[in-house]
Amino acid sequence: MSGFQINQLASLLKQANRNGDDSDSDEDDQPKKNANAQLTPATFVSQVQKTANNIVEATSKTTIKQPSTAHSKDIWQIHEVPESNVKTQDEIDRRPQPEYEMHYKQRITTEDVFLQMGNKNPSSASCEDLVINIQLPDTKLADIILDITKTFLDCRCPKYRLMLSLPHPVDPDDSQAKWDKEKCSLQITLKLVREYDDFNF
Repeated sequence: MSGFQINQLASLLKQANRNGDDSDSDEDDQPKKNANAQLTPATFVSQVQKTANNIVEATSKTTIKQPSTAHSKDIWQIHEVPESNVKTQDEIDRRPQPEYEMHYKQRITTEDVFLQMGNKNPSSASCEDLVINIQLPDTKLADIILDITKTFLDCRCPKYRLMLSLPHPVDPDDSQAKWDKEKCSLQITLKLVREYDDFNF
C-alpha cells in the first residue's frame, strides 16, 4: 500500500470515531436502544388527559354566542349572511320597493312536449328566459325608467324603486318588457346567458 492510501484510510477511521461508530468495541454486538421503547400505554393516557384538560380550559375562557330567538323560524341570523358588494337599496333614495316575482321560462315546441325529442327537462337548467313581474300601482308607462345590465336590474318610477341583483347573467339586448295598463304591472323577459347553455339545449 502506498502512503497516500494509508492516509486516506486513517482519515476515514478518524471520521468514524467522531461519529461515535467504533467498530472495534463490543457495542456492535448489543442491540441499539430504541427511542420508542420507553413508551407504554400509560404515557398515551397521560397525553390524552393533558389534551382534554387544555380543551376544557380553552372552552371555559371563550364565551359561546347564543342565537337570538327574536325570529326563531329564520333559517339563519343576520350576522351569518355575508355582505355583498351589490346594493339592494339606495341610502339616499327612500322610495319603497314594489312587489315583484321572478320565475324561469322555457321555449318549448310540440316536439319537446309530445315527442320528447329534445334534451329539455323541467329543471331551471333547461330554461332560456328569466321573467320578472313587477307590480307598480298608480303608475304610468311614461314615468317608468328601466336600466338592465348583465347582472343587475334597476326599475324606477315616482313612487317605487326596484334594485335587483340577477341570479344569472342575462343579455340586455335580447330582452323584452311589456306594460299591462289594466293590472299596472311590468313584465320583463330576460334572455339568460349561462356557461353550459350549449349543452342544455
